[in-house]
Amino acid sequence: MKVDVAIVGAGLAGLAAARQLSIHGFSIALFEADSRVGGRVQSDHHDSGAIMDRGFQLYNPAYPEAARVLDHSALDLRSFTSGLISCTTHGNLRLADPRKVPQWAPASALPPSGSLRSKLSFIRYALEQRNRSARTIASQPEQSAAQALSNAGVNGDFYREIIQPFLAGVFLESELNTSSRFLDLILKSFLRGSPSVPSRGMQTIPDQLADALPDGVIHLNTPVAAVTEDSVTAAGRNWQAQAVIVAVDSTTAHQLVGVQSAPWNSVTTWYHLAPRTELTHGKPVLVVNGGGVGALSDSSIINSVVLTNAAPEYAPGHSLISTSAIGIHPRDLPLHGALTKMYETNTSSWELIGHYPISHALPAMSVPLTVEKPARHGPVFLAGDYRATSSIQGAMVSGRRAADSAIRQLLELSDTDTPFEGREHVRA
Repeated sequence: MKVDVAIVGAGLAGLAAARQLSIHGFSIALFEADSRVGGRVQSDHHDSGAIMDRGFQLYNPAYPEAARVLDHSALDLRSFTSGLISCTTHGNLRLADPRKVPQWAPASALPPSGSLRSKLSFIRYALEQRNRSARTIASQPEQSAAQALSNAGVNGDFYREIIQPFLAGVFLESELNTSSRFLDLILKSFLRGSPSVPSRGMQTIPDQLADALPDGVIHLNTPVAAVTEDSVTAAGRNWQAQAVIVAVDSTTAHQLVGVQSAPWNSVTTWYHLAPRTELTHGKPVLVVNGGGVGALSDSSIINSVVLTNAAPEYAPGHSLISTSAIGIHPRDLPLHGALTKMYETNTSSWELIGHYPISHALPAMSVPLTVEKPARHGPVFLAGDYRATSSIQGAMVSGRRAADSAIRQLLELSDTDTPFEGREHVRA
């Protein structure tokens, strides 16, 4: 078989690359070792009818690349509350955007949740990122997220009990050694959009991308053994191509083409099924560990959330609770004591229905961080969130960039960062 472009990996990056290429009329073959598309963005279905994403994941409709490509109305996005509950040693504290949850405004301003000066410093810092372009953020001087926040005056109990545990759940590391560039991009996206889940699970995102591709181009259960600049060996067959895109995680890309493997942050997520109740006042709000269930570390529970408060379709007639801890932990880790504190109710009757230890959850976004790594690597092109940022946005934009670079090679054009708009545009 011969195609214009062969793509290795049907995660979000590979699917985004395939979409861009097929739109512009290039023939493709997309190879995936798994039995379905999605890579790390997948959902499973329990016998009870519950939907369990592979790790707690959210989608932000403000992601510019994803918003450009995805049909949000078809995803039926369900947003989460713009705030959180922190479980601390002196009780559970509620904080929220007063514009969206006005009834929580008094609690958000009171001293138990940290000094007003620290809160205002955080608001000021976050608003500064909202008004900066992503390109400006990506090129500014960087330091660790912890240092950047400290320099901005975000400190004390507000930092330790609110900001640090919240961001530890975003970065999957507790010391916030993540680059301030990634922190600033995350804050910008949070201010521009409400983190959400599709009503039928995160799997619907890659499924939507796959459904838009021509029939027969996706080859599932087809692991790739070797790649060259003009061929892919998969499932014992050799496929010829004018260009090859390797859109897999950095560990697999290292094995295939020798690219440097990025370090990983890991997480374990458990799913519990409970009777339908008004947990967290019926709001889809994140409950974080502000020290109330043990000191925050790279082996502790970081957060929990009632997914069905946002999307009842995740477990019709029940409450589905997702709880995550940094690191890899056994299924039978005793959680009910911590959950009882976090939800301020007896949780001993909750049924454990899912356990996901994910060693390769997110590529670490450590200092120094380059968020626009070149798509070309020797004779092939690379895509994946480790080439941009650890996010759905990063995965999809890296896929489109790799496709654009491959297209320009096929058309013998000089490569640029500008999205390819079509052959007519090139001729003009």
